[in-house]
Amino acid sequence: MNLTRKLIHIIAQHFDWKYADADQFLSDHFFPDAKTWQQYLKTFLLVMGVGFGVLGVVYFFAYNWNDIHKFAKISLVASLILVLIVLWFLFKTKELISNVLITAACVMVGVLFAVFGQIYQTGANAFDFFMAWALFTTIWVIVTDFAPLWLIYSALLNATYILYMDQVVGHKSNLETWWIWALLNLILFGILKTLQILQLLKGFARWLEWILGLLILTLTTLGLCVSIVDNREQDNWLGFYALLCVTVYALGIWYGILKRELFYLGAIPFSILMVLDSLVIKAFDDHFDAGIFLILSIVTLAGTTILIRTLIVTQKKWSHENV
Repeated sequence: MNLTRKLIHIIAQHFDWKYADADQFLSDHFFPDAKTWQQYLKTFLLVMGVGFGVLGVVYFFAYNWNDIHKFAKISLVASLILVLIVLWFLFKTKELISNVLITAACVMVGVLFAVFGQIYQTGANAFDFFMAWALFTTIWVIVTDFAPLWLIYSALLNATYILYMDQVVGHKSNLETWWIWALLNLILFGILKTLQILQLLKGFARWLEWILGLLILTLTTLGLCVSIVDNREQDNWLGFYALLCVTVYALGIWYGILKRELFYLGAIPFSILMVLDSLVIKAFDDHFDAGIFLILSIVTLAGTTILIRTLIVTQKKWSHENV
């Protein structure tokens, strides 16, 4: 039986269980104690301390850039990376501390490449900067298997792709860029999820899964909506775009039902509602007036209300089945 606070109160009301005993049970098993708060404060202060330390290094270089010799700039950042790696080995038995330290080291690798790029004018915002940053931290990301570090790594890969499309390809349409972007993130999501299922990966946290899933869903929805509404974007790729979008929807609904994840069961129907709105706008493109806009707004509001109601009912049903 999966006990909850609400269930404890129901038991206390209908059975011979004093409220004082029920409150004591809740305090012992549900509410955080002094030790839990102490651990939380330690984690918070550790993350904030290391984070502000890294930011301090960045602002130090920004403020004293003209007064520091180029060799001193590179050697200082490299020395800090070496110190962080040494500390990582020393605190390797303490998982959280070692993970935060190696995360800071990965960020400092980016600072090192940025400093090098500014000194030798190789560019600190080019796609190859982010690509090199991701490439040289890949081993640390895999070995550490830390969720925030996976998030940073995913951001680096996405930044590499966007800047590559903007600086190298250049002539590609925005719509095609979105769809390839969505497909690459879908592949990344599939790899991480497969490794997690095979128990080869534990850093693919639930919140990270939601962030990647929301990014994929947003890109596919925007791409399909734009391809429907904008005549200039209705090219030979429209069938592929629709197929990719349907695939994302089907996989998300299937996974949401399988794992009982309301996030997917809520986000995907809302995305479908946006696509239907785009179809209506396209259908009345030549006669779109205030009346059509009002009807569309009412339908969207009604659909959102029904969706929320359905999610609430589903959540209650799943909660009762778990009791």
